[in-house]
Amino acid sequence: MIVGFGDGINMTVLNAYAAQDTSHERRYVFNLIYMALNLGIVIGTLTVGYLYASGIRYVFAVAGLCYLLLLLIIALTFRVPIKAKSDQAVTQPLKLKSDQRWLLLVLCGLTFVIYASYALWESVVSVHLTSLHIPFHYYSLLWTINGLLIVFGQPVVTHFGARFALPKVVMLGVTLFAASFFCLIYAQTYAGFVVAMLVLTIGEMLGNPLIPVWVDTLASADQKGRLQGDLNMAISLGRAFGPLIGGLLVDFFSYGLLFSLAGGSILVMLLGVLIVWRRQNLHPSTHK
Repeated sequence: MIVGFGDGINMTVLNAYAAQDTSHERRYVFNLIYMALNLGIVIGTLTVGYLYASGIRYVFAVAGLCYLLLLLIIALTFRVPIKAKSDQAVTQPLKLKSDQRWLLLVLCGLTFVIYASYALWESVVSVHLTSLHIPFHYYSLLWTINGLLIVFGQPVVTHFGARFALPKVVMLGVTLFAASFFCLIYAQTYAGFVVAMLVLTIGEMLGNPLIPVWVDTLASADQKGRLQGDLNMAISLGRAFGPLIGGLLVDFFSYGLLFSLAGGSILVMLLGVLIVWRRQNLHPSTHK
């Protein structure tokens, strides 16, 4: 709970801070953050494999040192001018138009189902894979593939995605993300899981980093942090409920139904985003 509380603060403020950077394009900044996060996952998971043999205390000790290093980086390098606000200004509601509120709502809903489904990869999929008599260390290798593909492939995807309107790139990425779960329905060998992971990762690279960018376009500079907070709340709720819902569906129904519902729910929410976005009829320049 404490780690989740602290990470929720960190990611919300980090995204809001990134949105204030006017020296680079928003897509570049958020893609860079996303790539750095996944590089950390690759290094972290590899490190844990060696440290765990010496004892779990060493794992947590190194994790604690990493957080202290983060604190040091923030203290020495992060210099953000903050204007003093009156109590009245702080308590004002978000100044969003009706169509912007709806777009924020459906984007948060989409984010919720994306991360609830993503949590299945981190929990239920490992059980499903071993139930097919595939060794567990092959499951760990899937995440190595995921991390390395993101680290080396993200610059290519970013270059490709920059040629198209942001919403279209998000929709393509989320569609591929959903398709990975339909791949899982038919995965009976390790090669099938690798294909599903590749589809998931490409969709993840295209869509996930750009959703915060899209949300960032909906509010003025003094309210960007609140919108990023809403988005991170949707991420946290998805991560919390995904394994619970997944476990219940597997216990009472089947893996096939679970993966069908995961992919289907993502596509339904994506359709909602598409409908609201088209109604909003945003000017293309706002997608930059």
